Amino acid sequence: MDFIECVNCVLNNKICKLEFDKNGICNYCNFYFNEVKPILHQCQKEGELEILIDKIKKEKAGIAQLVERLLPKQKAVGSSPIARC
Repeated sequence: MDFIECVNCVLNNKICKLEFDKNGICNYCNFYFNEVKPILHQCQKEGELEILIDKIKKEKAGIAQLVERLLPKQKAVGSSPIARC
């Protein structure tokens, strides 16, 4: 099997099972360009994408604060008894 790399991204046929079109673009890139990108573009035009991004940022911030409260602070590596052995 010959080595074939997508002309658009870094994927090649040695990494995963890919199909290439006549222009050398892999099926993952074609899926993105034909299916995902138009939806993202439409959401961006309608302002929905910014709303979703803001919601994810707020949820992520809340989760990070919760984790900080639940987990004890880690000591520096140099203060660990194992590191001194």
